[in-house]
Amino acid sequence: MTTQYVNLDVPVLPDADRIKWMEANGIDPYIVPAAQRVKIEDGKITYKQFVLRNGAKTLVNREEGYEKETVTVPLKVKPEEFGIVEVEAGE
Repeated sequence: MTTQYVNLDVPVLPDADRIKWMEANGIDPYIVPAAQRVKIEDGKITYKQFVLRNGAKTLVNREEGYEKETVTVPLKVKPEEFGIVEVEAGE
């Protein structure tokens, strides 16, 4: 089993390659916090996204910020196909 990670928090945001890669995999990049590493394992992508209610992010409180949930979707397109080459190997 190979695990990879894609760091979304890069020096220049927004990153067009990462946005296109997420969209190609059916992920809405505008509800995905950039401060995370996305996990790719067993043909699936696991990441955190903001919880939306009535189309708006849900605020937990000032200290915790916005509510997030963990989501897993099928990997349709590898990050390397969008020029994302700094994929980290894991476990």
